[in-house]
Amino acid sequence: MNSRDRELDLANLQKLLGNCLGRIDEHAFRLQEDGAAIDQETVADAIEDETGELQQIVDSIVEAAIAGTDERADLNAIVAHCTSAMLQEVWYPLVVRQRLGNKLPSVAGSTGMITHAVHRALALAASHAGNGGEVAITTRAEGDEVLFELQCPTGSSAQNLEDRAMTLRAFVTQFDGRCNVSVDATGGFWLALELPAYTGIDQQR
Repeated sequence: MNSRDRELDLANLQKLLGNCLGRIDEHAFRLQEDGAAIDQETVADAIEDETGELQQIVDSIVEAAIAGTDERADLNAIVAHCTSAMLQEVWYPLVVRQRLGNKLPSVAGSTGMITHAVHRALALAASHAGNGGEVAITTRAEGDEVLFELQCPTGSSAQNLEDRAMTLRAFVTQFDGRCNVSVDATGGFWLALELPAYTGIDQQR
């Protein structure tokens, strides 16, 4: 399989993964919001099925990455791409402020997998910020990690974002990353992806 075929496979897998995560979010939100008004056992079974599919997709992405995709990624380039895509996807106006670090180390992980994690994080932030809201984006190096941080000073509601971010947390562990999320009493939202820096030769771009 050549590199172009691997890239196409990864793109398809990432699309499937995004769809799966969205369905899990929808089922979980129904459970939390509707309570006794729905058949909780049926929805729980649906979540279990989707979670099984999620694991299969993640395993496939990992296998594809090991098979020969690039093992390092340019976080700032990914953030620029994903931010542009996110702004095109939302139907409401959104203020985005960026403060991207200079000469960041590359991230240890395939571009496809890091792209999906960043896109997912931005989608959660945009959902929380809502119509006319604000999302602040920061990237920086800290020790042997590269950080991607999102902040929304206010939001329309908490929207159970900490629970909805559970699948993102599970996903970033596949390449030794961590995801931290918090929502304060005033509706402020903070999310940080702590990503391992690439330790090979010539890691700065």
